[in-house]
Amino acid sequence: MRQVGFLGAGAALGSSLLAMPGRSFAEYAEPIRTVAAAGRKVCLTYDDLWNEYYTFRIASFYHQRNIRIALFPVGRAITNNLERPHRNHENMYARMQAMGHEIGCHLYTHRHHRKFGLQQLIDEEMEPALAAMRQALGADFMPIGIRPPYGHITDAIQELAALYELPVIMWGVDSQDALCTVNTDCESACATTDDESAACTKEECALICIRHILERLDKYMRPGHVVLNHGIRNAYLAAPPLLRLLHRRNLQPVALSQLLAWAG
Repeated sequence: MRQVGFLGAGAALGSSLLAMPGRSFAEYAEPIRTVAAAGRKVCLTYDDLWNEYYTFRIASFYHQRNIRIALFPVGRAITNNLERPHRNHENMYARMQAMGHEIGCHLYTHRHHRKFGLQQLIDEEMEPALAAMRQALGADFMPIGIRPPYGHITDAIQELAALYELPVIMWGVDSQDALCTVNTDCESACATTDDESAACTKEECALICIRHILERLDKYMRPGHVVLNHGIRNAYLAAPPLLRLLHRRNLQPVALSQLLAWAG
């Protein structure tokens, strides 16, 4: 059932969607945030991946430490890498896959999709994303799961996951690395102002971000959690202290496929 690429614009989708062999619709549609049976294991995941420089540095950092992470690139980011990669980042997705990292689907455009029906998701998001992935990773490639942008799970997203026989991968804890708020937005705090003493440097801002990322993860991360991060500078800088935090908490980072195996 995995090869769904024949579904084009206007294809009729009937009730047979809900009567697939093997796993039930509910099993595919139920989002995975944590796996209790995994013991003291967690899975580190990274979303969006617009920034090739930090994405590849994150992937390389974990590869050097024999840790496999899950990457959820927006399909357009893959297309960008195929058509106009940054220097030294050619074939980035194939290289990261060769490191042992697993790749999921974050749809193609990262648009708000709450009003999308199933056919629109297929035509405008899922099939373009799959086409980009297969161009980068091979004609038979299938992602390890679907993660809807903004974490918005709709009936159409659940039907999409069931149709493509892919789990919906959410998260048990969000590092909020992409938000990085103190009392005000950190980037604003670091911007040049008339009062130079009120503005922090880029390095100081990064330290503030890292501290807040780690404090949040230390407070909310639990065994079995899927951990949400992004392919950005804050996440890259937070990676070394994050591993120290995991060690202190006696938590082991594992591949998403391992976590899913414990989910049954």
